[in-house]
This record gives sequence, C-alpha cells and structure tokens, in this order.
Amino acid sequence: MRNLQKEVDCLASPKLSTEQKVMDEIQNDPAKNSVGEDCEMLSVGVAKLKVDNRLLQQELQQCVQKNLQLKGIVQRQREERKVLEDCLFTVTSAKDILQLEVRKLQQDYLDLRKSISTQLRTKNLDASSGSLGLNEMLDFKDKERVYNSPKEQLAIDLIRKRLEEDELKRGTTEH
Repeated sequence: MRNLQKEVDCLASPKLSTEQKVMDEIQNDPAKNSVGEDCEMLSVGVAKLKVDNRLLQQELQQCVQKNLQLKGIVQRQREERKVLEDCLFTVTSAKDILQLEVRKLQQDYLDLRKSISTQLRTKNLDASSGSLGLNEMLDFKDKERVYNSPKEQLAIDLIRKRLEEDELKRGTTEH
C-alpha cells in the first residue's frame, strides 16, 4: 500500500506541479492578464457608448420636435404674409379707384363751374326783378342747410349716384 501511495504521489506530484506552473504562467504572463483587463475596459466602453447613444437619440428627438415647431411657425408666417399681400393689393386698388374718383369729381366741378359761369354771363339779369337775380344761381347758407340751383342739385345728385354705384360695385367685387 505504501508503494501504491508513493506511486500516486509520484503521479500527482507532476500534475500538481504542472497546474502550479500554468497558474504561475497566467499570473506572470502580462498578455494573458491584459485580455481580462481588456474585456473589462471594453465592457465599460460599450456601456458608455450605450449611454452616449441614448443621449444623442434624445437630443435628436428634441431637434426633430423643434424643427417641426419651426416649420409650423414658418407656414403660419407665410399664410400671414399672403393675407397681408392681399390686403396691400386691396388697399392699393382702393387708393387707385379713389384717385380716379377724385379726378372725375374735380373735372365735374370744373365743368359745373364753367357751366354756371357761362350761364351767368349769358343771362340777362333783370334789375327790376329780384326773383331771377344772382342770389338764385349761387349757393347760400341758411343755418346748416345749403341750397343749390336745380341744375347744380341735379349734377350733385348724379355725382352721388355714381359714387353709390361705384361703392356697390366695389362691395360686390370684394365679397
């Protein structure tokens, strides 16, 4: 039995010494130790990259949301600009129409003035008859009302009628 024990010890001894040698080599071999450290460093690096990726995705989402909001603002401003351009066109058209009306009224005024002046020059004023004198041809004020000759009143009524017609035309074209 002792022999058997010696033989087992002899066989076990090289096995133990081989295991011991391998363990010593692993501990002493920097290349094998660095693999473990490299794995640890890589897993820490991967974890950091995952966190960075998540943060970048959140930042991207925020940028996308802000971009959508800005697109909405730009669209509203374009619509407002279009409305303002339409208003400007309407105001410009109204200004042009009013300037034309003013020129027409000035011409009508000049024509009326010429007509009245011509009538006054050609009309024989009867000195004895005050009923057809100069006062009937010219306007005069009686408190707040203005009295005109029948011909002037007719011309004024025609001008008013034209203005009303033009207002109606503009009112129907705007709607």
